[in-house]
Amino acid sequence: MKAIISVLGAHGGDEVERILENKISDVKNAGFAFWMTRSVAIKPELLSPSGEVDCFFIAASGATMNRPFGNARPAVTSEVAAEFSTDRKSWTNVPSCFRVTGKLSDGFGRAMVIRDLERCDIELDLWKWSLGLGKPVNFRPWKSTVLANNVPSGVLVPKSNVRRVMAKARLADPFCVWLR
Repeated sequence: MKAIISVLGAHGGDEVERILENKISDVKNAGFAFWMTRSVAIKPELLSPSGEVDCFFIAASGATMNRPFGNARPAVTSEVAAEFSTDRKSWTNVPSCFRVTGKLSDGFGRAMVIRDLERCDIELDLWKWSLGLGKPVNFRPWKSTVLANNVPSGVLVPKSNVRRVMAKARLADPFCVWLR
């Protein structure tokens, strides 16, 4: 089983709770939502259709009652996406009811296309997920969203193995798009 695992953080001037409210509303109104990512691990050409892919939106490491989003750094750029594309050749207008923001001016803006987004409060054991070839799931400022494989027997041990899942969703066709 494959899944997207993404660390939640403030973005586009909105706190995480507001972002979740907006995206849940998008899914309710349009049947899908765009979830902006700049992770080097998530690109349209890497997310080809391959059955159901779950998305787990997890709390950042170091999360506490006083710092619910821990070490996640807020995104500082808030450009609004007007168009999306699967191939960077044909562009379609972003639905008018959507507000998709992030850094777009450098040409690397992209979004996962998600459906069935819902809040939850479960735990995800990162020791049971791998980036491939036995590499443990780990996150960096440039890689806060990854595509991981479930490995029931476990992998090499990352520093913090259990994370709180705050929301989950499923990828929807076309799975990932470029934004501008």
